[in-house]
Amino acid sequence: MSEQLTMEEFMGGSTSINSFGEQHLACVLLLDTSGSMSGDSIKNLNSAIARFKENVNRDPIARNRVDVAIVSFNTGVEVVSDFMPITDMPTPELVAWGRTDMAAGIQTAIDMVKRRTAFYQSLGTPCHKPWIFMITDGVSTSNYQDMLDAANRIKEIIDALGEHFIITEGIGLELHPDNVTVETLQTLKEAGVTKISIGIQSFSDKYQKILGRKTVDTAAMAAALAAVPFETVSMDFIFALPGQTFEDLRADIDAAFSLGANHVAIYPFIDFTFTDSSVAAMPKREKRELLDAITRYCMSRGYPRSSIWTFSNEPNASYSSMTRDNFLGFGCSATSLFKEQFKINTFDIDSYCERIGSGSLATALTLRFTMRQRMVYWLFWTAYSTRVNADDFEAFFGVPLKKMYGMELWLAKRLGFVTEHGSTYEMTLKGAFFYHYYENFYTLSYIDKMWGILREEAFPESIEL
Repeated sequence: MSEQLTMEEFMGGSTSINSFGEQHLACVLLLDTSGSMSGDSIKNLNSAIARFKENVNRDPIARNRVDVAIVSFNTGVEVVSDFMPITDMPTPELVAWGRTDMAAGIQTAIDMVKRRTAFYQSLGTPCHKPWIFMITDGVSTSNYQDMLDAANRIKEIIDALGEHFIITEGIGLELHPDNVTVETLQTLKEAGVTKISIGIQSFSDKYQKILGRKTVDTAAMAAALAAVPFETVSMDFIFALPGQTFEDLRADIDAAFSLGANHVAIYPFIDFTFTDSSVAAMPKREKRELLDAITRYCMSRGYPRSSIWTFSNEPNASYSSMTRDNFLGFGCSATSLFKEQFKINTFDIDSYCERIGSGSLATALTLRFTMRQRMVYWLFWTAYSTRVNADDFEAFFGVPLKKMYGMELWLAKRLGFVTEHGSTYEMTLKGAFFYHYYENFYTLSYIDKMWGILREEAFPESIEL
């Protein structure tokens, strides 16, 4: 190690250790004790610490090999107890107060496990990869520097991509509303980002509460977007929430364009089974009426439809989507699409880093297409743009679209789902809704199951869908 450490720092906490020579595990309990944890939350957290100690101590192997430290974070960071054997770990009564300096808490935990690992090495004691368990109820209130640090890391990623790929259609990045500051946007723009998408969900406090989010500072957002312009500024919204009306969505769309957006996305609410959401889905008939009304409104205002759920007030405003013939995905849970297969990376961050660090692919699942399956996949996601060009299909697959799906296209026209204009098939309002309905079915029948399994297993042997 290049840095100078005191003996206490080098020892990584308490010098007490059980079972010298046996493989040990350093574990940090990183706990949010900010003001929002008051009441039942902090009581439950204190109770959970005691249960954790009790349950781990029941295992004779863990009792001798697990060393635990407790770190709390609120306005500042406190090392409640440094590393010691689980048998000696205290069960403190934590008190909730202050803000949520999550970033500082995470950094403290990382520094502690590094020192503890060095301590094990000095004793010749083998050790497992350390664990950091973080329990929190909210979003970090760490200062702008944390955001800027993240933005600078993005520049490193973009620079690395530029060394290996020719980027022709710009670079898009999704942002939380809290990240929309002049400093952060300027850093991202200088890094090469040309398009941003902001996850608003709703400007209404009523629906923000339903979704467990906080009020958006619209004045600050408008000022930041005016100061740092981008090629595309997209804002995402959710429709089909309980009690949501056309007037609610119209107000969100009007507000988005007035604040500086030139592109909006209206995504349907989907209740994934692996979440604990208690929000009920809107009935089918109401959902269709709402989607049709919002589509007609946007078209009447001169906002052309660029996909099932996206509209823009500028002809060149667009944001990246799944409507590409092929794409590469980098990072945890990212997907890649090739001519003959679809790949998805592991959802587990540690497993991803371990695989990449060893020079291996972090692929958790590979789906190999038959040619027929690949055609269906191409048609499904191309139709997301509300139009399918027969010439593009033939160029990609080497066979005419009508030869493969002539009967299906005839039926779609007869049912009023599409209209034909030369070599292009364009969705009607009716067709767009039924596409949405099928996409919702596909998401819950396949994507929901796949994501649920991948969240539990880093590299499952197989997935039965």
